[in-house]
Amino acid sequence: MAFLSNPIGKKMLMALTGIVLFLFLVAHLLGNTTVFGGQGWINAYAEHIHSAMFAPPLWAARVVLLACLGLHIALGTLLFLENTKAAPTKGTFVTYKEAGLSSRTMFYTGLLILAYLIYHLLHFTFHSVHASISVSAFPPDAQGRPDLFRSIALSFQRPVIAGTYLLAMAVVCLHTFHGVFSSLQTLGLPGKASLPVLKRAGQVLATLLAAGFALVPVAVLTGWINL
Repeated sequence: MAFLSNPIGKKMLMALTGIVLFLFLVAHLLGNTTVFGGQGWINAYAEHIHSAMFAPPLWAARVVLLACLGLHIALGTLLFLENTKAAPTKGTFVTYKEAGLSSRTMFYTGLLILAYLIYHLLHFTFHSVHASISVSAFPPDAQGRPDLFRSIALSFQRPVIAGTYLLAMAVVCLHTFHGVFSSLQTLGLPGKASLPVLKRAGQVLATLLAAGFALVPVAVLTGWINL
């Protein structure tokens, strides 16, 4: 508990949970790329990771991710409130020499990502939003598997859904643009000489991650992926 009672401890734990969540996004993106192999690929992938063999590690991963997400949100909120309390009083002129847009908006972009995550889960996991185009609304594919491919294609054919997803990925990019480098820096991993290189590498990774996710709705809208 003493570790969490000081700002450094909170920042270190927030950095660790942030890295875990970023690695999950990378793994999720790799799974998403199977959609470019067509209906057979992504439906087989989805069936495989939800099979009985993968059930124990899948649930273990969900528990870890949920714990990391909860801690990340709680710590981020606490640090934001502490920083706000310690900020200059109203009317004081403040200049930002090092802090860019990404670093100054971390709390707000985090809230937007949380809001989108809830919507995304309600859509593709719980099927309570856009139920008519959810996996549970369609018959199985030719191999008897849930037809995730059809759900993805029909969902992103709707400009509102695709546009919401693309906006969310822009926010993810903005959040991780600073977050990746900041997390590693908080943990003391890079040496001082390598800071500029690591910062640029983190920005490139954040951009590639968001672009990779955005490619799916773009591919559907342009007809690259279609039923």
